[in-house]
Amino acid sequence: MNKVALAGIGGSILGAVVVLIYFNIGSESPVSNLVSELTARPTISVSSERISMMEIPRQHVAAGQVSADQTIELSSRISGYISRLLPAEGAIVEAGELLIEIDAAAVESSIRQTKASLQEAKSELSDARADVKRFNELARTNAISKERIRKAKLRQSRATAAVENARARLAEHRAELAYTQIKSPVRARIVEHLSKAGDLAIPGTPILRLESISNPHFETWVPITIIDQLAVGNTVSLDLEGQPTSIQSIITELVRSADAQTRRCKVRLGLPEDIKTLVGHYGNAQFLLGHDPHPMIAKSALIERAGIEGIFIIDEKGFARFRSVRSGRHWNNYIELLAGPAEGQTAILSPSIHLRDGDRVTTEPSS
Repeated sequence: MNKVALAGIGGSILGAVVVLIYFNIGSESPVSNLVSELTARPTISVSSERISMMEIPRQHVAAGQVSADQTIELSSRISGYISRLLPAEGAIVEAGELLIEIDAAAVESSIRQTKASLQEAKSELSDARADVKRFNELARTNAISKERIRKAKLRQSRATAAVENARARLAEHRAELAYTQIKSPVRARIVEHLSKAGDLAIPGTPILRLESISNPHFETWVPITIIDQLAVGNTVSLDLEGQPTSIQSIITELVRSADAQTRRCKVRLGLPEDIKTLVGHYGNAQFLLGHDPHPMIAKSALIERAGIEGIFIIDEKGFARFRSVRSGRHWNNYIELLAGPAEGQTAILSPSIHLRDGDRVTTEPSS
C-alpha cells in the first residue's frame, strides 16, 4: 500500500472522530457533563467591607532620646592629688555619698600653721591690752606721755587685726579640708571618670561626670514650621526603645528658638514615673497636628499576588476582581489607599489564596 493510500485512510478516520466529537458535545453525553463540571466555578462566600473616607491623624514623627534631668561634672575647689575615686563607672550613688577624696596633707599642714599664728596673735593682743590698761592708769597722774599711750593703742589695734586675720585663715583652711571630700549632690549614675587616682586635681577641672536618675525626660527636635502648633501640656504618643507599647507623654518644655543650621526647635517630654528606661534610649515622638480625610481599607483586605500589592473588589455582577493598589500610612487596623479603587467600592476581607479573578462570590457580614 502506497503513501497516498495511507494518507487518505488517515484523513477519513480523523474526519470521523471530529464528527463524533461534534455530535457528543451537542448532546447530553457523559463527556459534555465532565467538561461542564471541570470548567464550572463554585460561588464563594466572603466577608467584605466598603472602602470609606476616614479622618486619620496628621502627625509629625521626630526621633530623640531619653536624657537625664541633670548632667553634673564634679571638680575640686582646691589643688591636691586625688587619693581615691570610690564608685565605678555605671554605679548608682545616693545623694551625699562620698565619691572623691583629695589628699588632705597640705591642707592639714596649713591648718596647724594657722593655729600657731592665731595663738601667737592672741598672745600679742593680750600683752597689748595690758599695756594700754597700765598706760591709761599712769596717764591720770601725767606719769606717761600721750605719744606712748597712742603707740600702745596702735599696737593693740594691730594685734586685734592679726587675731581676726588668723581666725579667717583658719576658717578658710577648715573649709578647704571639707573640700577634700567630694560627695554626690543627687541620686545619680556614674557616667565617666575624667581623672584617675594619683592625678593632680586642679580647681575647675572636671574629675567625674554623673547623671541624675530621677525625673528623666525625652528630648527631641521639631521643625520651626510646626512649633506654633504645639503647646506645653499636649499629649504625645511615644514609641520608646525597650518598651513593648506606646507611652503617653506630656510636653513639658518648648524652646521657641530654632537652631541656626537645622531650623529645628528643642522639645522636652515628661516620662511616666513607672517607666523603666535608661538615659540614652532612642525613641520616636508622634506629634498630633490635626486630622485629614483619606480613603481607608481594612488591613486584612490587602494581599500580594505575583508580586503585586492589591485587593479583591466585588463588581456589580457579583464577581471578584483583583485590583492593584498603592498603600500609604497604617492607622489602627486600616491602611490608607493612595491609589486604587475608589471610595464606596466593596473589598473582600481576608481573601483565600484560592480566590481567583472572575470567581463568583456572595457576601456575608464582616465580623
